[in-house]
Parts: sequence; structure tokens; C-alpha cells
Amino acid sequence: MITPEDLKHDFYKLLQVDREADVVIIHKAYLTIMSTLNAHPDKGGDKETAELLNRAWEIFKDSDLRKEYDSQFISDEEYPSARKEFIARLLTDEVLSVLN
Repeated sequence: MITPEDLKHDFYKLLQVDREADVVIIHKAYLTIMSTLNAHPDKGGDKETAELLNRAWEIFKDSDLRKEYDSQFISDEEYPSARKEFIARLLTDEVLSVLN
């Protein structure tokens, strides 16, 4: 399931791949970034970056999750104000659901 937190991140940009990239290309990008940036925490990398990269791979390796992410994510380049409004609405809904 895609979370509001997932939608705060442009995982395509993080992995430096096009939206149309297939899973093989995305996996290669993921492995390359994890190794070249030494992003893995066991190798002295930043834990938060590694978690984002891992979440991106989790989403993109599952075709259903990727479709869900693609249908909900609005990139900053395409619609900067719409993205901010969308995230604000998601966060508001999430807070309200916790309070109720």
C-alpha cells in the first residue's frame, strides 16, 4: 500500500530513471546507487537515504504498487502547486483519521 509519506518523494528522480523505465533498468539503478554512494548503513552510508532507496525499490519491483504510486504521485515539475495541495490534503486526512 502506498502511504502519504511515499508520495512526498519522487522515487523516479531519486533513482535517476524515467517513468517509463522497466523493472530491470530500475533494479540496476537501485543497485548502482546503493553501491556507488555507499548508501548502505553497514558501509557507513546514511540510514535515511538507504531507507528511501529501499522503499523506492519495494514499490517499483511490485507492478501493483508501482501502478498505485504512479496513479497518485504528482511530480513537482508537472504540477508544483497541485502537488503541495495534494500532500496537504493527504496529511490532513491522515491526521483526522487518527483523531477520530
